Amino acid sequence: MNTIETDQIEFANDFFIKDQPDLIGRIKRKDTKRQMTPTPKVSLRSYSSGGRFHETIIFCSNSNIIQVQSSIDNDQLAKLLHELSEQQKQTHRDFDQLKEENQDLWRQVGSLKKKHDKQQDTVQRLITFMIHFIQQAQDKVSEVFYRVNFIMYFRDSHRVQR
Repeated sequence: MNTIETDQIEFANDFFIKDQPDLIGRIKRKDTKRQMTPTPKVSLRSYSSGGRFHETIIFCSNSNIIQVQSSIDNDQLAKLLHELSEQQKQTHRDFDQLKEENQDLWRQVGSLKKKHDKQQDTVQRLITFMIHFIQQAQDKVSEVFYRVNFIMYFRDSHRVQR
């Protein structure tokens, strides 16, 4: 199997622009120690003539030049601006509505927190009452057992003496 190898080298630079030889002096050798990705350069040229808006956008990145040209008449531009303005107004209305809903929700959270705190206080009072009641009942039961034991002891000791 025979393969043909070609040693082709391609040179590319943002300053290689046709019919602009004055830019060749700005071409520098790349520093091989640090390879950084260059940021794309954007050039914008716009003008208006005859009721039309003309715009040329030029993107330059890694020796690739992309030129985008567009032409919009003033009526289309006015229509687009009006639509954009209406969308922005609607966005502001939606945002204001969301802020109002957020405020309502925070009010509800505050109200529910107050109810929760009140219920917690009521539950705490009930628990305290029940503990106190149980302790009093135990004290009374203990007192009754003490009296019964005392009476039985007294009676037993009285029988032994007879």
